Amino acid sequence: MIVFLFWVFSTNVLIHISLPVSFSIPKYVKSTLRKVDLEELELRISNLVEENFYLEEDVSLPVFAKKCNISTHQLSEYFNMIRGHNYSEFLKGLRIKESIELMKNRKDWNMTRIGLESGFQSVSSFYEAFKKEMGESPKEYKHKFFM
Repeated sequence: MIVFLFWVFSTNVLIHISLPVSFSIPKYVKSTLRKVDLEELELRISNLVEENFYLEEDVSLPVFAKKCNISTHQLSEYFNMIRGHNYSEFLKGLRIKESIELMKNRKDWNMTRIGLESGFQSVSSFYEAFKKEMGESPKEYKHKFFM
């Protein structure tokens, strides 16, 4: 536990604040995004999404950062601070959206094929991400909306 004591002179009051040890100074106090044109970055990301980059074999953060012409640290900061989620969550969201489109348009495909074709590396990672995001398994979702 970290304890801060502040004396407020105007009111003669001692303020006591206790924070858990896990409390830390924000990760990006010295932002590296000040030098980045965020509108241009958004445009690059949108273009890469339209090109279905997330279906490629290597879509690691460093590879994606290179495609966006910024450093890995800047891209990580962008997702965490501007988008409010990390790069991995961004990818999962795109892949889940792709899987839903495949369920809708490829009714004859099984869940294994849909998961792999939408960019997931394994069926288990597909099921886990889908259920976490959508609240039900891909199979349940497909039967509910597309059967």
